[in-house]
Amino acid sequence: MASQLRKLPSSPDDCGHFRLPLLLLSENIDKRSVNARYDSLTKQLENETGYFCHGLSNMLGLLEFQKGETVKACQTFKEILEKDPTNLNALSNLTTVYERMNRKRKAKDYRDKLTEVFKDKGRIFREERQAALLRCIAEQAFSLAFDCYDEKTKMPPNYEEAISMYENVLRETENLAALDGERYKWKMCILICRYNRLAKQEKSRYKSVGEEKKATDEVIAMLQILKDILDNCGDGFYRSQCWCYIGMLLIKERHLMDARSQPENYKKLRQLHLVDYYERPTLCFEDADRCYEGGWKELVKFAKFLIKDKQYENALQVIEKSLSKNPANSNWHAYEQRAIIYTKMYDEQFQRLAKQGEAPDKTLLTKAEEDFDLCLEVMDYNPMILLEMVRVQIRLCQDQKRPRFDYKVEDMDALEKAFEILTKVANTGDLDDFGHAQYMMLHGECLMYAKEYSDAAAKYEEALKHSHRSYSGNFSALLRALFHRLQQHEPINMESTDDLAAIVNKIMDYNTLYDKQHAHKVINELSLTFREEFREVDKYASRTTGMNLHQIIDRSSTHDERLLNRK
Repeated sequence: MASQLRKLPSSPDDCGHFRLPLLLLSENIDKRSVNARYDSLTKQLENETGYFCHGLSNMLGLLEFQKGETVKACQTFKEILEKDPTNLNALSNLTTVYERMNRKRKAKDYRDKLTEVFKDKGRIFREERQAALLRCIAEQAFSLAFDCYDEKTKMPPNYEEAISMYENVLRETENLAALDGERYKWKMCILICRYNRLAKQEKSRYKSVGEEKKATDEVIAMLQILKDILDNCGDGFYRSQCWCYIGMLLIKERHLMDARSQPENYKKLRQLHLVDYYERPTLCFEDADRCYEGGWKELVKFAKFLIKDKQYENALQVIEKSLSKNPANSNWHAYEQRAIIYTKMYDEQFQRLAKQGEAPDKTLLTKAEEDFDLCLEVMDYNPMILLEMVRVQIRLCQDQKRPRFDYKVEDMDALEKAFEILTKVANTGDLDDFGHAQYMMLHGECLMYAKEYSDAAAKYEEALKHSHRSYSGNFSALLRALFHRLQQHEPINMESTDDLAAIVNKIMDYNTLYDKQHAHKVINELSLTFREEFREVDKYASRTTGMNLHQIIDRSSTHDERLLNRK
């Protein structure tokens, strides 16, 4: 099936989208995912002209059919045929829809029109037919590349097949002047597929020199495609998109282009005349804005990089610009990122002002909550957005003038709402390891505010099983829960032995799993927060192991030496 998709259609059976393995046509696809894709493509269609519009319109017709709006779907396919009577996919799609509606006469009429295109009627018509066949494959590739993404199944679009189909179409169109105006658009689709594919592979990259070189070659190849489009395309919308993607690649893959450590790659940047943009990637986005007033999706992606770099004010300006271009719910990613910016700005204020006994600006959290609510109107099933909402509620519930880890509750309603959202996430399910670890961490933090320290410790323990071993925040949280539990014993006595042993054992676990430098830092922080309890734990460690806590961290140990049952 895969190799067959790459060939030019040889009969009416090779045309249309219903023959493709599209998730958007699946019976199990979440309807909200269909609606989100429909809104996104509708907005994109506003920026398109020429034959390329028909690929978007065909997908809109499919989505309308999936939504149960069959009459509207038929009208969409007919509108394509009014502009392009030889659009093979629209003819085939109409045939299929009418067959499924049991309107056999209508289905036969469009089937006959589709068959007519494949008849040999001379050289001129053969050139027109060749163009129609190539557009048919390109439109099918577009549907595979921009298929729905279902959060439940975690199935991404079929980028590999889409790239192969597009590359085949480009080879076949080299000497076909009628398709010159579409070639750069197909190249842009290849670029987007390769960019998204690289993003999906991010977690597994750079584990070896070979994988890093492969990723580097891919980045250079994408930059070459983008420069080629810029050199041969006068369309402002596509030029703007090219500059956005160049900027994102130069920021995201910056370490691959360093002049000192990667001189060969830096030389290739110079050959592509991109060194100035490498030094100042924001120039790319300035050029993008000069080329075209659209590009709202790319601006959101740019904002994400600024957020990672803690440039929150600049990121907020970029998001506002994206929302000014498209304020609709289809731009829900912008609302999500703006909410995250507000949350991070609040955290910065909290850390700075809490030491002075002052409260940060709580309106930032209110704004974040409003933006997440807007996201959930479109993406209600998205558990990661729900978890971000939990973070906001935790910040709203805490005493604004106390250090975060004092776990003093100021707003009990916010804490109760956090528990309600966590229940909704648990019922939603389908969390990957990262999502499950985040869920357990947040659930543990809520339990800390509820003073249920044993349950909180259990949640943090579960989070450790699902988190990356280099992420030490989970372990620090677990120790805080255990120290708070120990603090409940006043004074610490023989009944506290199990809690003392648990803390010492976890520190020994930490020593075997994580880096010693951070372990010492964690122990120092705990010694300042829990002075009395820390002294008792340190004494217990010395009595049972012959070493204090810092010595335990410094020693060379294995898992077999843990004091799992020692009293």
